[in-house]
Amino acid sequence: MAWARDAESGRPRYVLELDAAHRGAACGCECPGCGGALVAVNAAKAEVVLRPHFRHASGIERDDCSVVAARLAALVLLCERGLLDLPRRRVTNSVEGWSGRMHSACAEAPPERVRVVDLDLRDRVQAVVTLEDGRVVRVDLAGQPREGMAGQVEASITINLRDGELTSLDPAALLGRLAIDPEVICWHAHWQDTELAEEARQLAQQQAWEELDYIGQKLDVPADVTEQLRWQTLLHFEVKSIVEREKRLTVPGLEGLVEETGGAGDVQQRRWVAEPATLELKDVQLERRLGRVVPDVTCIAELGDGGEQPLIIEVTVTNTIDEERLARIRELGIAAIEIDLSRTGGRVTRPELRQIVVEGLQTKRWLHPPNMTAVEDLLRGQMKAQLDRLARAQEDPLERVVRRYLGAVEGLLMYRDSIGRVGPDDPSHYLSREVSLCAAELEGRGFLGAGDDALIGHHAILARLLSIQHDRGIGYGYRSAYEVLNAIRQAQGSNRCEWSLALIAVKAYKPKLTPKQHDSFSRWRTAVMQSIARGDRDFLRPRTYDALLSLLFPDMAEALAKPYGTREGTMRGWGVPASWVSQARAGGTSIAQCRWGRAPGGGRAAREISYDMISSINPREG
Repeated sequence: MAWARDAESGRPRYVLELDAAHRGAACGCECPGCGGALVAVNAAKAEVVLRPHFRHASGIERDDCSVVAARLAALVLLCERGLLDLPRRRVTNSVEGWSGRMHSACAEAPPERVRVVDLDLRDRVQAVVTLEDGRVVRVDLAGQPREGMAGQVEASITINLRDGELTSLDPAALLGRLAIDPEVICWHAHWQDTELAEEARQLAQQQAWEELDYIGQKLDVPADVTEQLRWQTLLHFEVKSIVEREKRLTVPGLEGLVEETGGAGDVQQRRWVAEPATLELKDVQLERRLGRVVPDVTCIAELGDGGEQPLIIEVTVTNTIDEERLARIRELGIAAIEIDLSRTGGRVTRPELRQIVVEGLQTKRWLHPPNMTAVEDLLRGQMKAQLDRLARAQEDPLERVVRRYLGAVEGLLMYRDSIGRVGPDDPSHYLSREVSLCAAELEGRGFLGAGDDALIGHHAILARLLSIQHDRGIGYGYRSAYEVLNAIRQAQGSNRCEWSLALIAVKAYKPKLTPKQHDSFSRWRTAVMQSIARGDRDFLRPRTYDALLSLLFPDMAEALAKPYGTREGTMRGWGVPASWVSQARAGGTSIAQCRWGRAPGGGRAAREISYDMISSINPREG
């Protein structure tokens, strides 16, 4: 035994603490386990064969007494040190969700270091420790709590001091065994157990609430239904609650295509798009019967124009809406939307469900879009009027259509240039409509491209040619054709391929130029012609609009008919064999004929392409 109890003071004695006067039976120590007298063997000797130790005077070794002595020493040393490190206390609690699933959570008190002011040794393995703040904790050194132990004091801990190694530990090592370590010291009861259990219960309930398994009220559902049906019922209830609380719903956009064919076989198309929108809702009701249908949710949606219309909201979890139910919904003629929660990939939390219902779009689809018939009827009426107008226009002389077209284009260009400096009446809508109608009439007669933005847009081809023709800025904030020519000269990139049109227009309409302006223009014209002669592709004009421009500007028609300066006339400079060009001309077609339209991104895109002899052209060359 390394430890004993002083017979007079009752304090633990470590064998290496003894001096020479307390060797052998003179040690004055007794066994804390059995109370028998002890002998200090080899105490206070400089050299020993057998390490110093206590033994019973009777000579009988008792292993149990050795452990009891070490435990006593640990408790007394703990009290003398005055500090005890208590581990954290964790308490787990559970609640049953509305679906029958259990939800668990835990609450904990943090670890703390406390000061010991009193130690009451109750028996060989128990002591009651009083802390500085008045709290009391029972300590059981056997490492196993015993029945009734926690009820006698407010708190109790167990410290695993059962192994035989304790009998040989020195004071420092023995105190080290009392450090915070779940393997050594743990709680059996805590002062805050009741509060921690309630906190854990509330946390578990909050978890069930967030996982849509707790609602705080009773729903009218039979007790024997499956968990899945209870879950679906709860989701319907929650969707209604969310809609009632938020009173708004973001709905997907709509898109449709309507066609109308005229008497001559002409086809008009209109594609219409409605962007996603957020609707304000009121009068939200759950499972209100409408004819043969009992929708999950019905409400009134307030539209952006101040109007109102009924709205049906169907919530699906596992059972999809079949064709029969869909037909019944559409028979009502009421706008209907589906929120398909099966697309979420599993259970959703309450915050996630709110986002899905109020703001999300991925899980929603229109079962019956609102006002679709009215929109399509309106578009069909517009297209029919357009087709009738085109049919009547076929009787107009071509020259009259050209005059109307150029007049509307000129008026629209002048209006665009004078925004902010005109009266309150806005003619742009009428002018744009007139341009569109005339362009459709011209295209119907084979003159393609009249509606292209590259032709009628800001500072585009017609703005340049009209300015040169009338010797004043049309669509430009300039007074003279020369100022417009100077602006054209500053253009970069793809616009250079259209410079030859401006040169042809100057030659045809001869705007007034001063001698100095004439010299400047001549130098520019010479530089352009030299670039064309070199085959510089930046200056080669596609013949996209030549036929139409010849009709609009007859004085330019002769020059436009020549291939010089065009990509067709200079294909030999691109590496295309001359035989291909001659064969194409003999056949009355060009190597490639393209008609260009406006692409969605704002650039040009090929609308229709005819490649008669193009299949063998090297893509790198052109």
